Amino acid sequence: MTPAVPPEPATTSATVPPSAPEPPPQDLAPDEVPAPAPTTTAAPESPPAPAPPAPPAIERFVGVFAYSGGEAQRKAAHAAIDAALADLDLISRSLARRKLAERDPVVPTITIEYAGGKTTIIRRDTSIRTTLDGPAVTVTRDGRSAKVKHHLASVSKLVETIHGERGTTTNTFILSDDGAHLTASTTIEGDRLKTPIRYRLSYRRR
Repeated sequence: MTPAVPPEPATTSATVPPSAPEPPPQDLAPDEVPAPAPTTTAAPESPPAPAPPAPPAIERFVGVFAYSGGEAQRKAAHAAIDAALADLDLISRSLARRKLAERDPVVPTITIEYAGGKTTIIRRDTSIRTTLDGPAVTVTRDGRSAKVKHHLASVSKLVETIHGERGTTTNTFILSDDGAHLTASTTIEGDRLKTPIRYRLSYRRR
């Protein structure tokens, strides 16, 4: 008789219930939405305003200056002229002295103007206008021509150079620091002069 085979024990598998899905996030009301973190951005620095342009240095000279050197400087100027003419022959010396007597080296006033890059220097009935630091201009006086140039050597020195047919005259104008006083130094060099004529005159701003 065949023995009965006992039945295999039943296998049981534990069934894990599926996890419930996470509920979708609820929509937030507009006043509940967190605001983004503020970001700080440095404002660009504006460049400094440019400084206003400085006026041209020549404008310090503009004005009318009256002679203030007195009789002492007048005599010194004439003495310097006589000393330089002493080396000339008699005829040339007489002609030169007569011409200089017609035009006294001591002028009552010196007027300096500046406009549009041009400088004008006025003495008696003579007005010479040139482009400052520009090319020389031709000026005719007493039937003779000369080349004239104005040069601003520094903030206190203005130089006028006159190249004539027989020589060169250099007028140097020195302005005081306060602008109230003008010193006019003149040097005359000629083809017949062995030594230049030099004299200096003082002027005061009106």
